[in-house]
Amino acid sequence: MANSLCFHLRLLRRRDVPAMLTIERACFASPWGEADFAAALAPDRAFGLAAECHGDVCGYLIGEREGGRVQVLNLCVGPPARRRGVASLLVQAVAGRLRQQQRLVTIVGERNLPAQLFCRSQGFRAVTILRRYLPGTGDDAYLFEYRPHAAAAPFMPANRVAAYL
Repeated sequence: MANSLCFHLRLLRRRDVPAMLTIERACFASPWGEADFAAALAPDRAFGLAAECHGDVCGYLIGEREGGRVQVLNLCVGPPARRRGVASLLVQAVAGRLRQQQRLVTIVGERNLPAQLFCRSQGFRAVTILRRYLPGTGDDAYLFEYRPHAAAAPFMPANRVAAYL
């Protein structure tokens, strides 16, 4: 991939799943599988955005609308496209479409410091700790929330990782 990254956002398509699986496996120790993507992308359940670079999917965001909130279920950017603003634009595209009383939420494991710092950089704040939330490890997780129309002071629950945020 060239130094300058030229990409655009579009809706995810089923035919994007193989590329998403490749990115997922390159990025996560416990990646989503094809069945996970199929379930998440069911028409009545969720929505997905793809960042396309030179005709290839280089990142994606899968979200779910539920009442007054939109939850980011999966956000991933392939290693060659990282640190170039792809994830920020995916999140901003969703956040920019929130209605007045809606909020954007995501859950991040307590050991995933890069994701926590990314959330903070996007204006999210940790609102609660989900104790022993992550399957397999029993690790805690943070529920991060972004309210574009609220100007509240950030709150970060006390936890062994909180000192680094």
